[in-house]
Amino acid sequence: MTAEPAAVIVLAAGASRRYGGIKLLADAGNGETLLGRSVRVALEAGLGPVLVVLGGHARELRRALEGSSVEIVHNPAWREGMGRSLAAGIAAVGQHHPDAAGAVVAPADLPHLSAAHLARLPELARQSGRPMAATAGPAGLLQAPACFSRELFPRLQALRGDRGARDILRTDPSAVATLEPSFPFEDLDFPHPEGS
Repeated sequence: MTAEPAAVIVLAAGASRRYGGIKLLADAGNGETLLGRSVRVALEAGLGPVLVVLGGHARELRRALEGSSVEIVHNPAWREGMGRSLAAGIAAVGQHHPDAAGAVVAPADLPHLSAAHLARLPELARQSGRPMAATAGPAGLLQAPACFSRELFPRLQALRGDRGARDILRTDPSAVATLEPSFPFEDLDFPHPEGS
């Protein structure tokens, strides 16, 4: 029996303290919020089920997702950082989608991320025979969006703190296929001034 496509985990549990508002409800253009755009891109990638991990501002974000075909995962320990949110998403994939080949993990605050980039990650991992595929971020550092094979789920579920999967990606670079980004990594920690 062949494995199902990789699930997509959209990490949307942060408090956006530095932003000064609910960052994921900010306008991403074309009448979409940042969260709405992230979810649309994840669905358009055409992979497995899309799970959105919520924590901070969960009520408002859940309302914004009404009518969407995503699965919502609530992370009660979201204040402990991205690692716990990723662990919650991985646990949900393991529990509800036992045949998923792996998981593609994407932060919800990348306004220029494309569906093609997400779709390419599991394909690249498969072609390379490596258990991970990650995006080459600024200075060439490996980071999410990234794809992890199912065999790595126990390590991902053990994550804590605010580092996400960064340490797993960077511990053994030879186990990671690298995908150059076709989009700019824009910092959305702060609102753009009016007119910019």
